[in-house]
Amino acid sequence: MKINILPTVRKWWQETTTHIDGVYVALYGLFFCLLSLGQLQRTTQVLPVSGYIHEFVMLAIVGWWAWRNVDIHHLAPPRPPKVILITIAWFLLTSIIGQSQQFEILQLLSGLRFIFYSIFLFVTWKISSAHKSKVFSLFPVISLLYMWLLGILQYIFIPDTRFLRLLNWDDHYYRMIGTIFDPNFLGILLVILIGFCWFVYQQSANKWQPYILAIILLLSFTQAFTISRASYLAFLGFLAWICLHVYLTNKNRQKQFFTWSFSLIMVLFGVLGYFIAPKPGGEGVNITRTSTIEARQVYLNTQVINLDTQTVLIGQGLFWRQESSPDSLSRGLLPDNLGMLFIQGGGVIGLVLAVSVLYLIFRYLQHRSVIFAALLLAVLIHSQFNNTLLQPFVFLYLGTGYIFLLQLPKKITLIK
Repeated sequence: MKINILPTVRKWWQETTTHIDGVYVALYGLFFCLLSLGQLQRTTQVLPVSGYIHEFVMLAIVGWWAWRNVDIHHLAPPRPPKVILITIAWFLLTSIIGQSQQFEILQLLSGLRFIFYSIFLFVTWKISSAHKSKVFSLFPVISLLYMWLLGILQYIFIPDTRFLRLLNWDDHYYRMIGTIFDPNFLGILLVILIGFCWFVYQQSANKWQPYILAIILLLSFTQAFTISRASYLAFLGFLAWICLHVYLTNKNRQKQFFTWSFSLIMVLFGVLGYFIAPKPGGEGVNITRTSTIEARQVYLNTQVINLDTQTVLIGQGLFWRQESSPDSLSRGLLPDNLGMLFIQGGGVIGLVLAVSVLYLIFRYLQHRSVIFAALLLAVLIHSQFNNTLLQPFVFLYLGTGYIFLLQLPKKITLIK
């Protein structure tokens, strides 16, 4: 069937933006364009915590929304479950105690960034609820697809990125790092993109589904170029949970067969991508390497040994940074293990509260969409080896993707 692209795209744009504030479309479009540029839009490190240009756009979105809702004191505040309120109060209390004992500007700024990002996601949820549109829904997918294409270009034309060590980045050799400058974080973002595409596949009209499946297979193939074992494990966890869910809840044998067989094909494409990827030498492309595992284990053991009684019981506040050696693998001196991050932030009590909140969120996502529950599981698996869950790009893509994509109507027609 022949499709006349320009008239259909123009008609689609007019139909989907009829009832949308054009400022929101422009701001969110700019935000996701910048977000796909990753570390390339990082500002000069004047403060201890580097900023990003996309954060100024986030501030503009929050400000515009607040200005449009002048009667803001009449807005109904969110009413989360009590365990979430208790967890927030606990980590705020431990942060205040930690700052009162030893003021740490880096911890304070990191905490303020997390609060600002959370406010932005709340505002995005309010805007999305008021403007249900396919334009907003597809922004996260398009942005991640663009980041993926930039990653492929980097891998083809600049496979040797060891020069980035001069700019205080990790040096990587024949690994796809994209605009994130890190194969591990790019790997988990590609897993998130696979989940987004799978969700769009479920909601899209039949004529577009084969093309979406082809994109998913290409993503599975190229995700292997990151040579990130944490991302491989997260990818397998994502697929395993979806297959298990379909097996336990869906009695349709045809759907079970499709889900299991397509998941197996995705894994085979990933394996094929790994074996095809050039490996000219070096530790990074050696999937059986043990040096990073041993170094990470030594660092984690050191963190555990150095925990004092107060830290074990109540922590030092979220984003507290323990002193470490200059050659530590930990990024920004934050632990590369999510459990240790919560213990350092809120002690054993904080760990129990945080796990309870994550379990509550997982059950909620499982009720809304198994795809997003599986994505959260993948991120949590990845977070056992990297500081992933609270990484700015992962946090924003996962949050905005959930908010926007769930607004998609079933069996959407991408272009009429």
